[in-house]
Amino acid sequence: MILDRKEKTKQVLQLHSRGRTYREIANEVHMSLRDISSTIKKSMGANEITLTDSQLAPEIKEHQQPQPPNTSKQSQALKLFSDDGNPLNVAIELDLPADEVHELYQDYLRLNSLHKLVQVYEDIDYNLYTLLDLYKIIENKTICYIKKH
Repeated sequence: MILDRKEKTKQVLQLHSRGRTYREIANEVHMSLRDISSTIKKSMGANEITLTDSQLAPEIKEHQQPQPPNTSKQSQALKLFSDDGNPLNVAIELDLPADEVHELYQDYLRLNSLHKLVQVYEDIDYNLYTLLDLYKIIENKTICYIKKH
């Protein structure tokens, strides 16, 4: 079934109200993450279509998760990292600049005992290409070692 723009907007807002991630919404509605973000932001600003509680189907209301008041951006980001793990989606959903998401992601990694990886990344001055080159060297040495024996 092909949905028109208003139907897609309504479905995006319903799925978002159920607590679905942007990626889950994108897969179901076949929209880009950017368009989903824009749709949700517009609805929150009441610039376009907004759904009131009376418009939501009863089964949707049951699935709505109460949001704690004044949850910090850091807490929201950590939750998104644990759900999705993708810094780009966190930046889009929380409307944060890349450098702030980068710092929050490092905090998330540290909290998840990946601090050694973060330390290596810091030691090489945040140069991802150097880290990847080192990984390739180690991988090639391992393959050569296995092939010789």
